[in-house]
Amino acid sequence: MEIILDKNSATEGLIKVTLKEPDYQPKVEEKVKEYSRKAQIKGFRPGKVPPSIIRKMYGKTILIEEINEILSKSVIDYIKENSIKIIGDPLPVMEKTASIDWDRQKDFEFEYMVGLVDPFTVDYSLKIESLEVEVDQATIDETLQKLQRDYGNYSEPEVREENDDLFGTIALLGTEIKTEVWLLHDQLKEEAKKNLAGLKKDDVAKVDIKSLFKEESDLAKAMRVTPEEARNLSGEYELTITRIHRVLPSEINQEFFDKVFGTDTVKTEVEFRARIADTIQKNYNHEAGHYTEHIIQKRLLESTSINIPENFYKKWILAINKGKVTEEDITRDYDKYLNDLKWSLIFNKVSEDSEVKIEHDDILNNAKELIRSQFAAYGIAQGAEENIDSFANNYLKGKEGENYINTYNRVKSEKVMGILKEKLQISFKKVNPANFLREVQNNQNG
Repeated sequence: MEIILDKNSATEGLIKVTLKEPDYQPKVEEKVKEYSRKAQIKGFRPGKVPPSIIRKMYGKTILIEEINEILSKSVIDYIKENSIKIIGDPLPVMEKTASIDWDRQKDFEFEYMVGLVDPFTVDYSLKIESLEVEVDQATIDETLQKLQRDYGNYSEPEVREENDDLFGTIALLGTEIKTEVWLLHDQLKEEAKKNLAGLKKDDVAKVDIKSLFKEESDLAKAMRVTPEEARNLSGEYELTITRIHRVLPSEINQEFFDKVFGTDTVKTEVEFRARIADTIQKNYNHEAGHYTEHIIQKRLLESTSINIPENFYKKWILAINKGKVTEEDITRDYDKYLNDLKWSLIFNKVSEDSEVKIEHDDILNNAKELIRSQFAAYGIAQGAEENIDSFANNYLKGKEGENYINTYNRVKSEKVMGILKEKLQISFKKVNPANFLREVQNNQNG
């Protein structure tokens, strides 16, 4: 057997495989004998079917199966042994395979298209600006008010005020098709809140559907339609009020403290506000960490020049999706596919540069932390700790090894991101939560 790589360019090539009869015939004969032992053919006792009969009935099938198995292993081994960095997987040249005469040929030639990784460097001196969140008093006050509502009491008043929720039915003017809707006051535009104030149960009001909600997503949920369908909604609707829902905020007292954080955890409003601030800060630290990783990825994609074999890459995407995407889909979404590939190459390059190693203990410890957090969410952390090793090992064996692979990838991602955060020159701008959310939104839109 002969295998060679014929490079067409720095990023594309052909792996050519030549098989001669001695390369595959022993395996074919071995498979024929196996068929002879197992085949049940009328007129022959089990295990006594002559090999000549097996060759006549199954010879071509056996030949193709064995050659495909030899090819698959040999090509993969050749790539590994020669440290060839490829994109995706080798793609067989079907025109070459289609010309084979399986009945008469003894020697065979196969070709595989490969996309090659052209060497590139990662600029670790890159300067990156990210965000650091400082919780302000306005956010604490807003959270406190929300908690008072969340833990408050409910009533159904006769007349709606601006901060009351409405339940009712709505129908396009002139039609009989009614939809039940739940109009939450904090989702409504300020003008809509004012216009709907003063309504009573069984009142009917005419509303412009587009003027009700701040967000199109809330309109879609209220009308029980898709976001696309919500975008097309317009016109005057008839709203019939069936119920008014009012929240009476909880008083700030010990009962309220206990409901939110547990019995006797905090004793005063000062302690309560401090606990709220700490919880909010931890949540935003987590979100800011994700934002920093997003910015790192974005900036490295922008600054790293990688020569991509576009022709091969598009063919590979088409091949692995097996009819799920078309060439038109790939052309339309190619920028996303390209960024996914580039980030994968950059990620692996950073891992190689820093010689990242993932040990089993790393994976096991990560699984333990995941289980601890899940148990803590249900208030049974102690039960988890007593059996943590058993829980973690069972989890990693789950889903036929998928959990192990996912945990491995998570650990590797955390290590690579940790390296980038250490090596890159990252500066942080301090912002309050409102400005953080605004900048995150702007960055996503941009």
